[in-house]
Amino acid sequence: MIKPTVSDTTYKSYTQVIRKTTEYFDEKYPNLMLNEITALQIQQFYNDKYNSGITANTIKHYHANIHKALKYAVKMDWIPNNPSEKTELPKLKKFQANFYNAEELAELFKAFKGDRLELVVHIATYYGMRRSEVLGLKWDCIDFDRKKITIRRKLIYRMGEHGDELVVDEDLKTKSSVRTLPLIPHIEAMLKERFFLEQYYSNLLKDEFDRTFDGFVCRDSSGKIITPEYTTQHFKVVIAKNNLRYIRFHDLRHSCASLLLANGIPMKAIQEWLGHSTFNITADFYSHLEYSSKIASAETIAKVFSDDAENSLKK
Repeated sequence: MIKPTVSDTTYKSYTQVIRKTTEYFDEKYPNLMLNEITALQIQQFYNDKYNSGITANTIKHYHANIHKALKYAVKMDWIPNNPSEKTELPKLKKFQANFYNAEELAELFKAFKGDRLELVVHIATYYGMRRSEVLGLKWDCIDFDRKKITIRRKLIYRMGEHGDELVVDEDLKTKSSVRTLPLIPHIEAMLKERFFLEQYYSNLLKDEFDRTFDGFVCRDSSGKIITPEYTTQHFKVVIAKNNLRYIRFHDLRHSCASLLLANGIPMKAIQEWLGHSTFNITADFYSHLEYSSKIASAETIAKVFSDDAENSLKK
């Protein structure tokens, strides 16, 4: 029912959650019928997941899927009511973005020097792009003449008949995700080098050069596309090998935002740079990092009271 109404990545996420849910119920309550499910059983599922170390936010995702599925069952007259409505969820913790500071990023760039992921890591950090957006970049998104880069597609895994399939999705998360940004000189130089090397290896290897993903930026010297799974796993390997503090690849996006904030870039501009759909999303993620505005507020308050104190003495 849900598949035609959501993106491929969302559908895959829903399917994974439902699979883990049904595995639990099949093991704990064999042969349980739909109309026999109780609120207590669902509540026990949430409690067991939480006690096993699953975060409250993940349990919220479990609940969203279960609630929606049972709501549909009520709508189809398969069950009289939705038992998940009677359950209680653990308290959510406010998300705290993890990120590298400027010094740590310099060490990260040094660790990836000459690595297959070097360009991917630099683009993700400088532009705060999502992993799928970086890997979805094609040369038609790079305008060297006008010094612009456009984010308008993503490379993702989609569930197919024979497992996950690597596909190009022309529909980004929101309209705001489609954005055109200035081409930063450092990234421009790396892209030009990559373009030259691609032409070189293409001519050198001829028929042995992989042309499956012709036109994409993030490929290796044999033409093979850099996949989302490889990006995540290899990123972990390199930072561990170089004794760097652990962060996820996605945290490069947070690192970009934190550096922009630290250097006085307004939150609204950061929203547009990252491609968030609303200002509130950006503010929820990064407002605790906006220390410069707190300093300005402190200076203003201090000045106001200082002026009041000075006027009082004059009287």
